[in-house]
Amino acid sequence: MVIRNKQFPHDLKRVLVREIPNPECDKCGEPYRFERKELGYNTCLACGELLAQEVKFCIAPVHKSNYIVVSRKRDLIGINNKTSNH
Repeated sequence: MVIRNKQFPHDLKRVLVREIPNPECDKCGEPYRFERKELGYNTCLACGELLAQEVKFCIAPVHKSNYIVVSRKRDLIGINNKTSNH
């Protein structure tokens, strides 16, 4: 069986090629690439970089002690005596 290339009518080509509008950044409102939105990002590259540089921390409860603010993963691992490197 031989399959030949068929020419699509011009109307069908317009239906197949659809223009997708660029999404707007949640922080600054500037448009950014649709591919970035498909990856799950809601910000442009510039705002995403600023968000990535923000200080992140967690609060860990320590048995028979106080809560400890931890900003480095290495410190969090060292708090637990079961996973400590000491």
